[in-house]
Amino acid sequence: MILKKIILPCLFLLVTFQDGFSQGQVSQYLHQILSVDEDEDNRPSSIYIKLHTSRVEVHQMKGTRMMVTGKVLLGVPNVFFLDALIEKGRYKLFLSSDGSNGLRLEDKYRQAMILKEGKCKEEVSYVIYVPETVTSAAFENTSTGKTSAISIKKREQPLVAAPAPVDEGPQVFIKEK
Repeated sequence: MILKKIILPCLFLLVTFQDGFSQGQVSQYLHQILSVDEDEDNRPSSIYIKLHTSRVEVHQMKGTRMMVTGKVLLGVPNVFFLDALIEKGRYKLFLSSDGSNGLRLEDKYRQAMILKEGKCKEEVSYVIYVPETVTSAAFENTSTGKTSAISIKKREQPLVAAPAPVDEGPQVFIKEK
């Protein structure tokens, strides 16, 4: 009777989740702040983005630097392997000046990872925050070779601050017994 209560649920769980146990994934977030030496009179107005992924968003922000956040999803259940890839700079981006008032953002060439079991699944997505002076962006997916214009999401207007509280004198709290 006890064996029936223990073995049957265990077998059910094993059969139900066997695909989940055999295939694992790890993911990690990336953060990078980039800047280019430029004069204040000639701020960049465009950016050319050349990356090995199609998952890219561009947002505006205040300031003169660029900030990049990314997420890497790797089809290997080993977080230490992913950490080693990140430390070696596999997902590092490079920013350079592109002519008079443009910027160029690109990653280094990455070959597909091939492990004993075959090709490793690798998904990378980026959110790129550009200065408000950048008004146009072009994107090239180096995996497919396609180039297109990409829209820049405008920065939200700041919320209206609540009025400062009026000072009504010292507050007294009465404790009931």
